[in-house]
Amino acid sequence: MGNFKFTLSGSHNQIMYLVGQSCIKPLCDNLLMTCPDPRILSKCLNGLENILKVGEAEKNTGAVNYYCQLIDDEKGQDKIETLRTGYVLAMKRKIRRHKQPPR
Repeated sequence: MGNFKFTLSGSHNQIMYLVGQSCIKPLCDNLLMTCPDPRILSKCLNGLENILKVGEAEKNTGAVNYYCQLIDDEKGQDKIETLRTGYVLAMKRKIRRHKQPPR
């Protein structure tokens, strides 16, 4: 969890170093925690976004963002989609509960 600070506000070189130290897997894994803390999820998503920005800046013209591939290798996109789907379903349940007349 210590990687959050650097992936959120670290320099370009610090983020590259952390990616080299395999920080992408724990960030992706934290997206599907059993009891997700919205603050942790937000930090993970922001950290991944910053990693992608650094990867975009590092790629050669016409090349693929290597960090995007690393996130994909960790099923990051699938985990984000699962997270989004779970959030939508939870919100629908809450709305349904509030729409029901009191007993």
